[in-house]
Amino acid sequence: MSHMYTDPQPTPDAMYMPYWLGLELNLYLSSTGLFLVGIWFDKIPEKTLVWSANRDDPVCAGSKVNLTLSVHLVLTDTNGREFVLYNGTGTSHATMQDDGNFVLRSSSSGVLWESFEFPTDVILPGQVLVMGQKMFSSANGTVDYSTGKYRLEI
Repeated sequence: MSHMYTDPQPTPDAMYMPYWLGLELNLYLSSTGLFLVGIWFDKIPEKTLVWSANRDDPVCAGSKVNLTLSVHLVLTDTNGREFVLYNGTGTSHATMQDDGNFVLRSSSSGVLWESFEFPTDVILPGQVLVMGQKMFSSANGTVDYSTGKYRLEI
């Protein structure tokens, strides 16, 4: 089974958080007109990005995110260039947890990959940073989400 999340606007295919958090995983339209695979607060006036997979390589409209049968989570831009977000084995399904963590799970529900292991510039409640993890600021707030010059390292 392949799941695609391509529309930057909320769609039935988008993965939503409970209404009280309003977090969504989808392609996020940045102020530059390019898109990031991201998780953001959708229920507040300023759509606040809390995690992104391709912060240094935004893509054009028409790009796709696929969870494929061959167990890859891949972002493909309009030129066919692929950004592998997860390349492993045994993925059975993906879930968006109540705490905002996007998780790929095995058929026995074990965690194979999770967005919390790759923090960007926001720590969500319940998210734990472990020894050796680094978290970088964005370059310029809501204008440029690429990796900034400030970092937190555990």
